[in-house]
Amino acid sequence: MIPGVGAFTGAVDPNQVAAGADLLKALLSARLRSHGDVQIVLSPLTILTPAFLQDLAEVAQRRPWVVLFFDTYQRTGPLLDVWLRDVLVSDRYGELPANVLVVLAGQSRLESRCWGTTWIWSPACHWKCSLRPRRASSSPQRASQPSGASR
Repeated sequence: MIPGVGAFTGAVDPNQVAAGADLLKALLSARLRSHGDVQIVLSPLTILTPAFLQDLAEVAQRRPWVVLFFDTYQRTGPLLDVWLRDVLVSDRYGELPANVLVVLAGQSRLESRCWGTTWIWSPACHWKCSLRPRRASSSPQRASQPSGASR
């Protein structure tokens, strides 16, 4: 029994449900002609993420750096956290090229249940930070602060 559905089972005609299921099956069968099409529908991450990483690797071979920006992460994070963590720190879907940099920008910290507590988060760097590498004896360089921004 599915929680919350019990109240509706008496109000729904089982013949209509069966007819609707048959119609859905027929529509999907007409659209999904190969086993690969079915796998994309049933498990899109398993099929599409390795293809994405393979294409990303091809681009990364032709460029010194590839940077992926995820802005407003406070909104997209709940949907992307587990997938992005798997892409970044595991080989579940394939290997992420070493010259790919991922930048997450949002209004809150990363979800510690997903990411742990060791990821860098800096409220002091809420304006543009320079991508120049740090020298061992100097502090991080910052680009000029946008007018009207405060620290």
